[in-house]
Amino acid sequence: MDYEDYSQTYNGVRITSTKFGYSVSGTFSGTGAYTLINRYITLAPGTYKMLLKNISALKIGLSKRDYSAITTISEGKTDTTFTLDEETEVCLTIRYSNTTSNETNEIMLTKNLEATSYEPYTGGIPSPNPDYPQEIKSVVNPTVKVCGKNLFDSKKFPIILGRGIDTNTGNTYQTTSGKYCATEKYIPFPYSGKKISFNASMSLCAYDQDYKFISSVNKNNGRVPSGTMYVRFDIKIEDKDKVQIELSENTTTYEPYKEQTIQLLITLNAIPVSSDGNVTINEQQYIADYVDVERGKLVKMVDSSKLDNTQSIIGKIEWLLAEPQEIDLTQEEVQALKALATYYPTTNISVNSKQLDGYAVFNYPISMKNGWNYVKQQIGDTREYIYNMDARTQDTDLQAAEAYVNSEYAVVLTELEV
Repeated sequence: MDYEDYSQTYNGVRITSTKFGYSVSGTFSGTGAYTLINRYITLAPGTYKMLLKNISALKIGLSKRDYSAITTISEGKTDTTFTLDEETEVCLTIRYSNTTSNETNEIMLTKNLEATSYEPYTGGIPSPNPDYPQEIKSVVNPTVKVCGKNLFDSKKFPIILGRGIDTNTGNTYQTTSGKYCATEKYIPFPYSGKKISFNASMSLCAYDQDYKFISSVNKNNGRVPSGTMYVRFDIKIEDKDKVQIELSENTTTYEPYKEQTIQLLITLNAIPVSSDGNVTINEQQYIADYVDVERGKLVKMVDSSKLDNTQSIIGKIEWLLAEPQEIDLTQEEVQALKALATYYPTTNISVNSKQLDGYAVFNYPISMKNGWNYVKQQIGDTREYIYNMDARTQDTDLQAAEAYVNSEYAVVLTELEV
């Protein structure tokens, strides 16, 4: 949670709303509650976990605009789980009963219900990064998704009639004009800083990882605001069946959403290093386990037997294996990876797990070399590939071109997930 600093004396106690939590100093008289109304945040429907950095002598919770309680962490506890049935504005509430407290604490809200300890707020910027050096301990059971140029899945994110979206606040509202419809669910959109194009009648709003509104996306330059992790939009009703959002500076002909996914039942580990890493994530190098699809191998670089969740992985070079260890992928995994097809004219690849999301775009087939070079740079791959297809094949036989790309494409697909 990211609050603005605000301080007030209440019931003889100095209470400060800090940037990421609160500070309390003094003794409360009687029993009651104090709500820090200086900053509300809007949460989407769903189930959340709230965690404290430190154990508190007070009851710390969340309340709605009408001061009704949503959830409370009891004294001596550090977490609680709660569910919202609708989009709700929430703020921090401190409950007391003749309590003496001199404490400073920070609060974390997350949709990861398996989280067991507090992690700092990163301002909507995916971590780890130089400013927020959180650890990547493992990538568990990553999912590889291949889709076409249209990034909007209407089946997963339905468009609701009679809804609009306020481009100044990012809030949805009921419209009476009958001209517009909108998405209410937050659509994952990890394309911060990229240029996109979308329907002329669409208003597209961007939100950070905590569903906090950032701004609308400028139609003129199509630049996705920094820190964007989710989007929502409204659009004219007559255009709702041809919604298209694509990673392109210019709008192209509508194409329905297409997708293939597979999941690898593996765990990948990584150790941050100052140089000679085989992957770079937000300017930080790592030596990481990876998948070599061409040879059907899981290549282990980290000694998982030495991993200790009570210790930081930063600087733990001794946890690396002296020599890489190779484990055979199952035939089912190899065949599933090689069966992934590309889509003409553009293919988007994303790799998702609880720890890391990544993606690449391939404009098919002419710019395959540039796309592969991007992937190789990300994974530290120095191998040489054959990119050149006969020019006549590109011009006259797209099926032959697609067969060529598909046969070679899987070599680098899952190496993205490290």
